[in-house]
Amino acid sequence: MENRQNAGGGLVLAGRYRLGDCIGKGGMGRVWRARDEVLHRVVAVKELTAGIYAAEADRVLLHARTQKEARAAARITHPNVVTVHDVLEHDGRPWIVMQYVEGRSLADEVKKSGKVPPLEAARIGLRVLGALGAAHAAGVLHRDVKPANVLLARDGSVLLTDFGIAAIDGDSTITRTGEIVGSIDYVAPERVRGADPGPACDLWSLGVTLYAALTGESPYRRTSPLDTMRAVVSEEPRHPAGVGPLGPIVMALLAKDPESRPPAAEAERLLSAAVTELESTGGVPGPDRPATAATVATRVISPDAAHGTGRSGGTGGLPAADDFLAADGFPGTGTGTGAGEASGTGRDTSPGGSASAPPPTPTAVAPTVLAS
Repeated sequence: MENRQNAGGGLVLAGRYRLGDCIGKGGMGRVWRARDEVLHRVVAVKELTAGIYAAEADRVLLHARTQKEARAAARITHPNVVTVHDVLEHDGRPWIVMQYVEGRSLADEVKKSGKVPPLEAARIGLRVLGALGAAHAAGVLHRDVKPANVLLARDGSVLLTDFGIAAIDGDSTITRTGEIVGSIDYVAPERVRGADPGPACDLWSLGVTLYAALTGESPYRRTSPLDTMRAVVSEEPRHPAGVGPLGPIVMALLAKDPESRPPAAEAERLLSAAVTELESTGGVPGPDRPATAATVATRVISPDAAHGTGRSGGTGGLPAADDFLAADGFPGTGTGTGAGEASGTGRDTSPGGSASAPPPTPTAVAPTVLAS
């Protein structure tokens, strides 16, 4: 690493954060395990390297997003949200100092195990819902809920991380016209069609995350960004098998119409009931449940309805393929908050990321700004 001060120690940022091992890297940058020499604690430091090679306008945008990530996380105080301690600039690029989480991401867990048992998935979903509820109450939309951004700590806690593309009430937007940021197969259909995001968008992403955890694969991932967007907007996934009471809940969260998705409080009630039921059976899911009116409002998505509110320049109302660029996210932890064992390898840690699995998650970003 550049600017090493001496052989016995790493670069010291802001006179207090001494960098140690690199524990994650991806298209946006690197994440380091570090020591706060003032408070004598281990922290994670996120280094944004993408701006090094970007044009000046894109570098300014990246810095603005970094500041926004810190402001978004600072608004939220919740045990299931990773804490941001500090944001600083060094060598002309931003760095974020965060809570260090010892463990692994949900994406890593799915890659290792193939899928997550229904009881564990329901418990994880409840914790993420709690984090989203706190974020929404603080006026923050996460906009990038996915398995790589859900951390499973070794002490059993679950934390939501990476508010790098969050939307904050009262803040002006820093997303450029025609740009979608986030991992495309986790982006809600109304966002793909160009509508303003709302809390229901995060609940959709949670539904896709739970589906991926339960089945080992994203329900919408296809071989190209444009095909993935079409699937998000117009295709209905198969009902997940062998998941008992979780099936109808996940399908309810994946309703194409945001008004048809259960609000956070109702989703929490449904997941709590599922946890209680699964605990009573020792985690055995029992027979699958069909989606019913009690848990999901089904509707037929016609081509016109699916594509009629799209952005200009695309095919069938979708954004043009040139508006997107596949980019690696941070491996394992998503933001490198120390989800340890598999971090720092630079490999794909998304569900199904083996050689025989579907291609890595396409990430929707503008051509010169890598996000998510």
